[in-house]
Amino acid sequence: VVKEIVRETGKDPKGRISHFVTERLRVDEYHRVDLNPEFVLMWYLVSKVTGDKDFLSSLYDKALKAIETTLKTQTYDGLIYHSLPAGLEWIRVVNSLSQTGSDSNIFPLLSKHLIPLSIQTFDDWTMIGISPFTSILWIASLQAFNEASEILGKNVKFDYEGLVKKLKEYLWNGEYFDLWYDPISGFRDNACHSSQLLGHWYSTLLGLSFLDEETVKKVLSSIVKYNFKEEEGVINGAYPDGYRPLRRNYKNPLNLKASIQFDTPWSGVEFYLASHLLFEGLVDEAKKVLKGIYERYELAGNFWDHIEWGSHYMRPLSALSIIPAFEGLKYDGFTRTLTISPRVNLKWIFLLPSAWGEIEVSEDKIRLKVLHGELKVSKIRVDGKEVDREINAKEGDEVVIQR
Repeated sequence: VVKEIVRETGKDPKGRISHFVTERLRVDEYHRVDLNPEFVLMWYLVSKVTGDKDFLSSLYDKALKAIETTLKTQTYDGLIYHSLPAGLEWIRVVNSLSQTGSDSNIFPLLSKHLIPLSIQTFDDWTMIGISPFTSILWIASLQAFNEASEILGKNVKFDYEGLVKKLKEYLWNGEYFDLWYDPISGFRDNACHSSQLLGHWYSTLLGLSFLDEETVKKVLSSIVKYNFKEEEGVINGAYPDGYRPLRRNYKNPLNLKASIQFDTPWSGVEFYLASHLLFEGLVDEAKKVLKGIYERYELAGNFWDHIEWGSHYMRPLSALSIIPAFEGLKYDGFTRTLTISPRVNLKWIFLLPSAWGEIEVSEDKIRLKVLHGELKVSKIRVDGKEVDREINAKEGDEVVIQR
């Protein structure tokens, strides 16, 4: 596959991240452009939460290669650029033009530029040019990589701050970032994407940020306003005028019939969104989203089997992030810093790499009880303020922190 891409495009995609590897170690594809920044973010998130410098160092060069190949093959003005074909529905239309039928795969024959390098996880939904979904993931990955470089004493850094300004110039409409804009053709789609801030959610989990709080809250509120549909959930894409494109065309100049991915809810996306809403203090909106998921799957009788690309799909495991989001809990394993900014009073479970146990939050204090493992904390931040104490708690120990 790699050799074919090099031969057809003249671009060496070495460093692209594969979609998945089968049990027989067969790689399925390399054409998803969102996987490279996601690889960088997952690598750094695991490293930072665990404080594992060996793991951080072992994949540093691969993370750098993932960034460099994206810069080399798939950017415009520093942001990720989606060239056609960027969606399976577009490929189906092109294939249907052939007299040999839709089963043929003629799109690589039409032009050397039609090798699929720009598909993303919403693979049956064409976005061309610059998209907030991939570009915000991209910016977040560069910021995370810079911090990783600093920790390892490496002199490799990328200018992500300048890209934030460009992102807003291309896509910001005052409420949210438009679904996509192609600066080459001038084409635009102004739909609201429920996952447009996924990259910034990663940054939040990492204790980082590159968008201002007002912008983040505006976008999240707009997603709830436009994408949340009563008795349906949060659909992936929504036009602000209420137009629903299912079985009709998208509202953009591509003249493509919309796939179901635009006009449907994915609970894995909804759980991530609820988590992000909670971290930003939008508790009522988060509860509204979570209530919709619960009632939908309880009614369907499939409470433990969430459907996306088939049953028992993996994306709904993002539900796990709801727990630290309600607790406002983050952990930096490199500095052993525990941050707790609870959104509600609660009694629940806390989950950290080295320990798990009970957490109880009241108006004036937070109680932690270690049920397994060992909790070592050098710095504590509660409700945005530093607490002058350390924690070295073993199984059975309780810790009380005043608010």
